[in-house]
Amino acid sequence: MTTNAPDAAPAPSKIIPLRPERWHLVMEGMASDSTSERARHFLKITLPAVPIASFMLTFLLSYALVASAATSAGHAINPLPALLSALAVASVTGALCRGIYAGFCQISGLDRTPPGGE
Repeated sequence: MTTNAPDAAPAPSKIIPLRPERWHLVMEGMASDSTSERARHFLKITLPAVPIASFMLTFLLSYALVASAATSAGHAINPLPALLSALAVASVTGALCRGIYAGFCQISGLDRTPPGGE
């Protein structure tokens, strides 16, 4: 049975550091990627965050507007209009992000088919 005494030593970390003799392999792999391939990777990582952030901000702002209008009129707060407006904005933003990514892949000449796709 283990005890969680305050004077107990912390458990050793489980992270295995990269050996110094292998570091050059990582740097060579990063240098071999083309600029358009690195840009594609950047867009693939950052573009999905845009619709999520727009959904959250739109929902919070429209819910605040609905809540302030409902409390000033003495009605119960209905979050459905806030949710529908946030879904609409996030859908449009998501479509724009997909269009941006597809346009970039077409302009740069990169293959944009998903893994395992035709």
